[in-house]
Amino acid sequence: MPQLRKMYIPLLSTVFPEPRNGPFATGYEVLRLRTGEPYAAPTPRRKDGSPVMRLSETVVAVYYPTKPTWWRFRGNGVRWLPEPTEGMFTGYRIFLGWFVPVSALLWLVCKILVRPKMPVHPAAAVAPHNKPFPLVVFSHGLSGTRNTYSQMCQRLVSEGYVVLAVEHADGSGPCVIRDGKSWTFTKLDETVWPEKDDGSPPYDRIDLRACQLDFRVREVYEAYAAFCRLMAGSQADMEIIEGSPEVVGALRGRVDIDNVKLMGHSFGGGTLMRLLTTVPPHPYTAMPLEKAIVLDPWYEPGAIAPTLPPPSTPVPPTMIINSQQWTEREDFPMACEEAKGISASLCTIMGMRHNACSDFGLLTLPGRATSFLDQIHGLITGHLTNSPHASLLARPDGGDVQFTRGKMPRGSFGEIRVHFSGKTESPVEGEAGETGEAHDESTPLVHAAA
Repeated sequence: MPQLRKMYIPLLSTVFPEPRNGPFATGYEVLRLRTGEPYAAPTPRRKDGSPVMRLSETVVAVYYPTKPTWWRFRGNGVRWLPEPTEGMFTGYRIFLGWFVPVSALLWLVCKILVRPKMPVHPAAAVAPHNKPFPLVVFSHGLSGTRNTYSQMCQRLVSEGYVVLAVEHADGSGPCVIRDGKSWTFTKLDETVWPEKDDGSPPYDRIDLRACQLDFRVREVYEAYAAFCRLMAGSQADMEIIEGSPEVVGALRGRVDIDNVKLMGHSFGGGTLMRLLTTVPPHPYTAMPLEKAIVLDPWYEPGAIAPTLPPPSTPVPPTMIINSQQWTEREDFPMACEEAKGISASLCTIMGMRHNACSDFGLLTLPGRATSFLDQIHGLITGHLTNSPHASLLARPDGGDVQFTRGKMPRGSFGEIRVHFSGKTESPVEGEAGETGEAHDESTPLVHAAA
């Protein structure tokens, strides 16, 4: 039976509501892991000649099941906005395009972001369970952090999943710490690119995002590989920022790392679409994927990214969930082609906006945000358990949506419009793809702007 939630009032309440749909509360630990093989993206570079994107450490937040101590959350929680605070503020200011001196509005936004805490239990004991916890790997969107989707992650944890939330260090987040140094959101004018000799347009921000896209794919592979090494017993090269080694030891042997579920939103959704349709980057091998859930995927960077061979392993059953705001974008026909290309299901939730998948909605309209998060969770768990949500059994429209001045036909708030049904069962190994060889990124993957 779902837990009764404590009332949450934006700006006044200090702890987000606890979304405990299942029997478990949420334990939380942040891990900093050394990479198996350091990597630096050849393009673009910073003005001092150093690489913009370097993979020497992997940072993940591990959300895992723990035994609840009360009928609702009791504890101090963990601050939602990660450290360093000043770097986070600077990164968001750059992302939003606000200038120094800091305005009163920015000061207010910063105060709002610092206040909330997640209703999670740091370094809590792992809950007893009679079988391994299924593993979900999550990729955040543009300007996101490892905590931006904590409400969605906690809903899964409450039902017995372990969620590995990747903190991307490609320059698309507000601020990260790597090798002891803070790196904020990367702007195009901070980067240097190879000169073009074909007269094509200069590089723009989408070119930067396309390069970040492939780096993000690499980060997802490395996060999974590093976690697998950890679960195999390798702790020598691990640095824990928050939490304790005892929790890592308690998870060892209790997480199903052989049937991985992928989730991602926005730029993270685009990251997963790229991962699902291309061979693994060198030196990684294919992940044992069972299911994928893609939320409002951003297709634009992938459309101009370098062409790579398809994977040798079949694409797992994939569900694409769009907000109405996302379906009404001009690239909806591209979304339909991508969905058909991998036999994915595609649906739209009417009345939902792009940020409804994240925790940001709780800062403004928590009631509506919670309602949409619950609805999304129902679709996700139905897909993961091969029990499709009843609303998905409706006849799909095949992407034939009649837009009027860029808007979808009116529907009831929260109504689900089905565009494609997709496949639900995992295909047989070897059904798709032409080659499974990893591609070598030792040479620049530079392309002309679209």
